Amino acid sequence: MKYLKYRINRLTRSYNRYITTYKKHGIYGVGYKFLKKIGFKIKYNNFIEKKKYFLGQKIVHLSKNTILNGPYKGTKFLNKFDATQTATASLFLGFYEQEVQKKIIELKERYKLKYFVNFGAGEGFHCISLLNKFFFDEAYAFEIDNKMREIIEKNSVLNSVNDKIKIFGKADFIAFKENFDKDKIPQTLFLVDIEGAEFKLFDEKFLEFVSSSCLIIENHDFAIRDKESIEIFLKLINKKFIIENVKPSSRNPYEFEQLDYFDDDARWLMISEGRPCPMNWYVLLPKITKKVTFKQ
Repeated sequence: MKYLKYRINRLTRSYNRYITTYKKHGIYGVGYKFLKKIGFKIKYNNFIEKKKYFLGQKIVHLSKNTILNGPYKGTKFLNKFDATQTATASLFLGFYEQEVQKKIIELKERYKLKYFVNFGAGEGFHCISLLNKFFFDEAYAFEIDNKMREIIEKNSVLNSVNDKIKIFGKADFIAFKENFDKDKIPQTLFLVDIEGAEFKLFDEKFLEFVSSSCLIIENHDFAIRDKESIEIFLKLINKKFIIENVKPSSRNPYEFEQLDYFDDDARWLMISEGRPCPMNWYVLLPKITKKVTFKQ
């Protein structure tokens, strides 16, 4: 009887997942999912992902592996993006996470920041671009994926900033505390994109340690079942920081002459970052301000 209930529950969950896929991607999405399930090596989850990957490779070729627009313009990246990376075109066009780019530069100038710490650094898009454009003196990249860490290293060499960046594995309080000078905290900006792990990483001790710094944290609350951990996190950050919020802004694919020869469907697909829902970022600003002393 227990085994029967177990099998029914598994079948129900599987059925619900296929229904969700159908609602989101139609019958072709269900087909892709089924083929992957039975062992076929399918790179994409649906036709749209396949099309976006194809367009991304076109932009990589057009840009010669160089960001074409925005604050990060001129930064180079190796074409090491796999088929699951559906924001490649957006990245090389220069408006990937454009809201975050602008906020980083705004905070750097407002608080005279010198150091950049990136938890969930990916291929190094933000930290290498910011070093390459001389916004920060040093960067500390924490990335759990071994392959991504190797790519960060290669991209840093490609942009001649490898002497300004330090690369580490999984982000945790102990690893950070051991490798970072506490005196630098008031001049540091943290960018955090760790797929929901932020709610457990930033406990009271960690937040107290970085309370004189600025943080931008991508909010993944939609992916977290443990809502209590989110509530605890929100109480802690409100206690220790001034909170702002960054939301997605509009994008106009007609602004870029590089896209003049693409049709409308292609243009709009290329500016899509492939997110599951409208994202937002917590911006944590220090309640503690640095004391300024004057010589008499």
